[in-house]
Amino acid sequence: MDSSPTSDAPLVRGARPIRRGVACANCRKKKVACDTSKPACGTCIRMGIDSECNYPGSKRTQRLPYYERTLRRLQVEVEAAEASNARWKQLAEQQEEWFWGVWDFSSPYFQTIRLRNATVDGSLEPRNRIPYSVDWHLTNGEPSTEICNFLLLVAQKHAFDFSAEFDTPSRIPLIDPYANSHLAVVNALCLLGCYYNPGSLNSLEPLFLRRAQHYLAKALAENPLPLVDILKASAMLAYYSFFRVRLVEAYSTTSTVITFAKNNGLCDLCPEKYRPSGVKRIFRLSDSNLGEYIDVWWQIFSLDRGARTFCQQPMLVPDEMIRTPWPQSREERARGEFSYIDNTVLSLYSSRSSASSASGNSPLALRAKCLALYERATRISTKSTKSAEFIDTNHAIMRFYSSLPGIFDSVGIINPVFVFARTYALGALLRLYEDQVKQRDREARRMCSAAVNSIIDIITDLRLRYIDVTDISRVIGIPWLQTKKFLGQEVKFLDEAPVRDQIKIERVRIQQGEVEWAFQQVHNQLNHYAKRMSSRPHPRY
Repeated sequence: MDSSPTSDAPLVRGARPIRRGVACANCRKKKVACDTSKPACGTCIRMGIDSECNYPGSKRTQRLPYYERTLRRLQVEVEAAEASNARWKQLAEQQEEWFWGVWDFSSPYFQTIRLRNATVDGSLEPRNRIPYSVDWHLTNGEPSTEICNFLLLVAQKHAFDFSAEFDTPSRIPLIDPYANSHLAVVNALCLLGCYYNPGSLNSLEPLFLRRAQHYLAKALAENPLPLVDILKASAMLAYYSFFRVRLVEAYSTTSTVITFAKNNGLCDLCPEKYRPSGVKRIFRLSDSNLGEYIDVWWQIFSLDRGARTFCQQPMLVPDEMIRTPWPQSREERARGEFSYIDNTVLSLYSSRSSASSASGNSPLALRAKCLALYERATRISTKSTKSAEFIDTNHAIMRFYSSLPGIFDSVGIINPVFVFARTYALGALLRLYEDQVKQRDREARRMCSAAVNSIIDIITDLRLRYIDVTDISRVIGIPWLQTKKFLGQEVKFLDEAPVRDQIKIERVRIQQGEVEWAFQQVHNQLNHYAKRMSSRPHPRY
C-alpha cells in the first residue's frame, strides 16, 4: 500500500485515489479513510450502506465563507488603521508646523501666538503659566538672601542670552546698595534667574517683576542717575518680555529704552580726547566709566536688531548713526587698550578695518556682531549679487567666520559662545543667498550647501559629546530655522530633478533630522507646547 501521507489505495478496485480533506460524511464521522468512490465508497459498502455517499464538500470549501468573512473584517480594520495613521500623520505635520512656526516670525502660527500671548501671563512654554505663590503674597515675605544669590548665579550662567556681561553677582557695580536704579537691576536679574530655573522658583517671577518695575519707576521719577543702571534694568525687562512672548510689552519697552539711549548719545560714545565740545548729556561720562556705557549700548543694540530681524519691527537706530566702538573685555579695558577709530558697525563692511575680525573679541562683542551681520544679510538679500552692499556683506561674513576659533577650547571642551557665533555667521550666509537659492542659482546653492554641512558638523559634535545643549543661547534657533528652510528647498529641488538621486535625498532628510533634534534640545518646552497645541483646532488662513 502506498505510504504517501496524501493518498491511500482505494478499497474498491477502480475507485479514485483518496485525497486529503475529501471524504464522505459517514467516513468523516467515523474518522476512517475514504476512497471517495461513487456512488458509494468502499467503507460504506463494507458497512452495508448501499445508498449514495453524501459528500458535503472539502474542508477548504467549507472554510471559504469563514475566510471571506475574516478577509472583510481585516479589510475594515486595515482601512480604520490607515485612516487613524493618516490622522496621526496630519497631527504630526501640524505639530511640526507649529513647532517651527512659532519661531518663524513671518508664519501665521506666530501671528496667532502673538495675539494670544501679547498681554497675558501665559506664553509658549507650559511652565510659563506662572502660579502665584500664597506664601509670598499673603505674608508679605521677602525671598531670603540665599535664594536671591542663587537666582543671580543662574542669571549669570545665561547672561549671554540677554547680552549682559558680569563676572559674579558680588561684582555687580555697587554705587549705592539702596539706590532705586541699582535695586531695579538686581531684581531684574533675579527675575531672569527665575525664568531660567524651571520649578518652584518660577512662582517668584511676579514678585521680582513687580519689584523691578517699581524701583525703575521710582528711579526715573526721583533721580535718573546713574543712567547706566536704568538702561540695564529696562533692557533686561524687555528681554524678559520677549522670552515670555509678551510682545506688546516687549515692543513698548524696547522702543522706549532704545529711543532714550539714542537721545542721550549712547550711539556715539568715544574717549574724552575725541569728544566734540558743547555736547550736553544728562549723565557724567568719563573714560573710567566709558566701558560700562559702551556695554549697555550694545545690549540695547542687540534688542533693536533682534526685534528688527526676528519680529519685523522698525529699526530705530540705523547703522550710519552708530559711532560707538565695539565692546571690549574687562582685561583690555584695564590695560587701557581702546580702539575707537574705524571700529563700529559700518566698519564691519570695510576691508581696511579689523572690525570684522573676531579675534580677541568679548562674548558681548561676538553676539552684537552676529546680530548686526544677520540683520544686514536679511535686509539686502533681495539686492543684486553684483551690488556693492551685497559683495561687502558677503566678504564681511566670510572674514568674520574665518577669524572665529573652533568650538573646542584648549582642553577640548566645547565653548557655547563659539558655537553660537559660528552658527550665526553661517546662518547669515544662508540668509544672504536665500533669494538666489529660490531662483535655483547653482553657485548660491553650492555655497549654502557648504554652510549647511558646517552647521550639521557643529550639531554632530554637540550630539557626540553629549553636551548640555540647553546652555546654548536659545536665539541660536533662528539660524537653525534658516537651515531647515534651505534643506526643505533642497529636497524639493532633488524631487523635481529629471533623475531622482534617492541617496542624496535621504542624506538631506537625515540632516533635517539633525537640525530638528538640536532645536528640540534647546527648546524642549516649545516641543511639549507644540504637541499639546497639535491636538487643538488651528485657525484657517
